[in-house]
Amino acid sequence: MVDILLDLTDQVDESPSLEEALTAAAQAALELLPCDHTSVRVLDAASEELLSSARAGKGRDAAPSKFRRGEGVIGWVVEHGSTARVDDVREDPRFSKREGQGFSILSIVVAPIWSGGHVVGVLGATSPMTMAFDARDETMALLLANCAAPAIDKARLERIAVTDPVTLAFSYRYLGPRLRGEIKRALRHGLPLSVMLFDIDRFKLVNDAHGQVSGDRVLRSFAERVREVVRESDVLVRRGGDGFVLIMPHTNGEQAGVVAERIRE
Repeated sequence: MVDILLDLTDQVDESPSLEEALTAAAQAALELLPCDHTSVRVLDAASEELLSSARAGKGRDAAPSKFRRGEGVIGWVVEHGSTARVDDVREDPRFSKREGQGFSILSIVVAPIWSGGHVVGVLGATSPMTMAFDARDETMALLLANCAAPAIDKARLERIAVTDPVTLAFSYRYLGPRLRGEIKRALRHGLPLSVMLFDIDRFKLVNDAHGQVSGDRVLRSFAERVREVVRESDVLVRRGGDGFVLIMPHTNGEQAGVVAERIRE
């Protein structure tokens, strides 16, 4: 147990990205808690919605469910800044069931991730059995959250700095550095890399007819739909206006065409 905690501290300290720091924490939780699924989620700059997440165990490749502050057990932990342990979700009104998650849930333990006196995220674990977690597991979840908190919040702030606030995609200034890095990696390892540019047809008509607030809702919904049909390793960047770029590592031209058609549909 101590070795896993020490290794987690080293990994999150050395992680070059928010995603890698989150993944290290999720994997450590999977190894230390009696569960089959774990997740680590952080909040956006307004501390209202999910900015990014990492998962380990069952269902990790399914599209993650979205939560706001106060929504579900996870949202309750964010709102109250306290751990939550649910022995049977069927008897807890805080639980919010989501379809298509790829794993079953009957019990949950969730711990807040604190930084600077504020909750900046949560670490959670679930089990398909009732009463899977005890008080020691609740303490362990909180310990894991505390070990990961400093590095995760540092990575979170760096991510916020290059995140478009409307769509939660990466902002345009992130495009150059990330693309250069992906090109170097592809050349070094002889791997394919594709880049897709696309925009929303006649988007100006939305703003003209309904105003910018409605336009922003369309942009955000559009970005969410794109993220639902691409891989977690693909990088979505907003170029500005209604223009977007998708960086697709390990993807050749034919595969990129399939992804493009999926997005268009």
